Amino acid sequence: MFNKPIKNYYVLIKGRKTLTFPPICPFTGEPMPSAWVTLKQIGNVRYSPLWLLLGLLKNNYNKASLKVKASQGFANLYRKVQAMKWISLLGGIGVTVIFLELNSKSPNPSMIPFLVIFVAVLGSAAFKSYGYILIKNCHISSVTNEHIEVCFASEDYASSFCKLNGLEYEARR
Repeated sequence: MFNKPIKNYYVLIKGRKTLTFPPICPFTGEPMPSAWVTLKQIGNVRYSPLWLLLGLLKNNYNKASLKVKASQGFANLYRKVQAMKWISLLGGIGVTVIFLELNSKSPNPSMIPFLVIFVAVLGSAAFKSYGYILIKNCHISSVTNEHIEVCFASEDYASSFCKLNGLEYEARR
């Protein structure tokens, strides 16, 4: 059996505190980052088995955001990807509405509006996936009311982040 190397380093941030970041971009490794990237985690949904047996669903909705120092080029790319996710979805919905209006006046309706909405959703999902791939080196892994758990791909970055903020990290696969 081969043991996989440990790749992720998790830092538990309890409460709301001002954080200090090392002078290196956690996404690209470039020194002296000058921009900020906002990481968001929305909606950790947890269902209790007891609630499911009783026919009731309990949804613990938590959300968190964390501003991380990043290089200017990476921050611009990430913002463009996030904007394109919404532009492709909303643009596709707008074009679909126009095609549906034209389709309703046509004697021979077509499937083009449904194809456009499918392409819009597919494009939006592609940009969302690309955004996830961009931030996989540093992301929020879990959120509760008491803490945020941040995952770093670099042990050096996690170690210096923890030293600057008086925190500890845990290495996991």
